[in-house]
Amino acid sequence: MMKKMNNSYRYTLRFAVDKNIYDADKKQRLIDFVKEAHVSDVAFFINQEELSDAHITLEKAKELITNIDEVSQPLKELGITVSLNPWTTMNHSDRGIHINPKLDIKPMVNHQGVKSISMACPGYQGWADYISDIHAIWASIHPNELWLEDDFRHYKNAPFKLGCFCEDHMKQYNELLETDLSREEFVQKMFTGGENK
Repeated sequence: MMKKMNNSYRYTLRFAVDKNIYDADKKQRLIDFVKEAHVSDVAFFINQEELSDAHITLEKAKELITNIDEVSQPLKELGITVSLNPWTTMNHSDRGIHINPKLDIKPMVNHQGVKSISMACPGYQGWADYISDIHAIWASIHPNELWLEDDFRHYKNAPFKLGCFCEDHMKQYNELLETDLSREEFVQKMFTGGENK
């Protein structure tokens, strides 16, 4: 068992693992690094960067969490906590991967009416149910921390930088404003500046 450090801080290693190429050598190198660097927590990225399939199915999530749980066992034996950093909540930006049609997720729509191919509308109930279900899968291995990825925001990468203007959101905006503005009219008023609702 690794001796616990009496530091007032926790040193977290953010770590991406691809089970397809994670062999005994990589396992030993991770363990050696964690010991030498006095890492106290390893936060595993899930479905990240080049390995990302955007919004994955719940079956794929179960496969990934099983892999991470297996890889993390030697760390836990050393007294290292394990955290999770799922890389996709709404999704960062369009990168050529379309929303899986098997999933009940509507795309974000920008202020010009352009539909995203991979970023979820955060106001759609299907996405809310999906994100709840997938986070339950992540939480199933009882991580020390379950990170909320910074893609969970309305202000996205261009051309989706101002939030979602889908039909459902436009209906909500109009209900709050007690108006019946089109997206174009709403955006025009939004960009006009000055005081307005």
